[in-house]
Amino acid sequence: MAGYRRRGRAAAVAAATLVSLLPASGAAFERTWHVGANVGYATTAFADYLARGFGAGAYLSYGLTDAINLRGQLDATIVELPDPLTSALFYQGALGAEYVLDTIDWLVYAGALAGPVDVAIQDGDDLLQLGLVVPVGLNYQLSQRFAVGAEGQLRIFLLGPEGSPT
Repeated sequence: MAGYRRRGRAAAVAAATLVSLLPASGAAFERTWHVGANVGYATTAFADYLARGFGAGAYLSYGLTDAINLRGQLDATIVELPDPLTSALFYQGALGAEYVLDTIDWLVYAGALAGPVDVAIQDGDDLLQLGLVVPVGLNYQLSQRFAVGAEGQLRIFLLGPEGSPT
């Protein structure tokens, strides 16, 4: 019985020592601005065919908490269209929020954004519509001021005129 008491006291002392060594405050990155750029490959579904191309853009996010960011982004994408059309340019601006799960140096996030999309078909019409964007990404925090990562985006185009991509 005395052995159990000694082990219990030793465990309590060890636990108290570990708790006293923990930092007084965390190092979460809430209330900070994040600026980023992206470049990537795009596939878009029109009514009768798939179009492929490349795009680039920039984003700005603000950490409301260590788990919730507000995000705005602007980007442009060009895709090749089949004959007799040649190409289409997508211009989009979007605003929304992201949920961030940070595990020390790795940041996993997903969000939802919405905003206008202008699809400018070369030698054709401009097709205005609403775009929804779902970004999902993984970043590695190299320092408090710099991170690198990868992001995929699902984009859904809604309420466009006939001939608009989906």
